[in-house]
Amino acid sequence: MAKKRRIEVEDRKEPVSEGKDDIPKKYRDTSWGDWFRGTYARWWYVVICMFIDLILALEISRFLPDPWLYLIPVMLVITLTMMEVYVFHRIWGGLDLIFGDRRFL
Repeated sequence: MAKKRRIEVEDRKEPVSEGKDDIPKKYRDTSWGDWFRGTYARWWYVVICMFIDLILALEISRFLPDPWLYLIPVMLVITLTMMEVYVFHRIWGGLDLIFGDRRFL
């Protein structure tokens, strides 16, 4: 007859609960409002700025003649990006070496 295999299992262990050591230090004592302003809104600002830059560059290039087809949209994107980086710094900080510390929040 066929031999039957027997599976042996160790004794059950208690599930490991998440402690304060599992949460990264910068997120331990933050409220939802701080997280929303500090992380969530910052990422959406970047995504929306990139979308606006793309749409404006494509719309302007649609109406330009061939010699200016690439130059003007690239200049527009560079100018908008510099303004968006400055506004980002004024709101959330992070470029203190260039602009100094002048945050709103």
